[in-house]
Amino acid sequence: MIKRKWLWILGVIVILFLMGWAICRCKYQVEAKAMGASSADKQSLPVYAQLPAFELTDSTGQAFRSSRLTHKIWVANFIFTSCTVSCPILSAEMAKIAERFGENEQVQFVSISVDPETDTPEILATYKKKIHASENRWHFLTGDKKKIINLMTAGFKLGFDGEPVFHTDYFVLVDGERNIRGFYSESDKKVFRTLPSDIEALLGINPRNWLAQMLALLS
Repeated sequence: MIKRKWLWILGVIVILFLMGWAICRCKYQVEAKAMGASSADKQSLPVYAQLPAFELTDSTGQAFRSSRLTHKIWVANFIFTSCTVSCPILSAEMAKIAERFGENEQVQFVSISVDPETDTPEILATYKKKIHASENRWHFLTGDKKKIINLMTAGFKLGFDGEPVFHTDYFVLVDGERNIRGFYSESDKKVFRTLPSDIEALLGINPRNWLAQMLALLS
């Protein structure tokens, strides 16, 4: 009798869980369409190039290797902390995207300084704290200027002549194998609005992420 009672309780819990997941999944699909694309439309996001492995320095002063992002979906942008025009906007947009994905560890964010001679780890740490960036999911990187220029031009396929004021406003979507899957200019609002749904599409494509995605939808 007791065993039957527990089986009944377990069955109710499973049914409620499935109902909750179905409701959240429906909401997810509606939101994706509102952003301009559903995950089904994005199953074949192009692969533009594969980033080379890289190593820079994070805001704690520790080495940050690209291997930390293996099997993660991540978004990169390019800023410098003394910028008062475009960079606050770029960081605010990154913050909105980060907030959309809550604490989903499968989605990471990387901001690379285009003025590394000024943006020391200490300055990046202050900037990160100032904008309330996620401690574990949003990484601010600096390093050798020549290395950063090469990474931007040869790796991310973006133009950069070394002058911080002329840096790009592009966000770059990268998958867990360092493949570049999309470019999104913040000034092109129509294209930029598709970035969150493209992230969601990659989460759906990668079978390793199905549980993390479900938990994120239910949170």
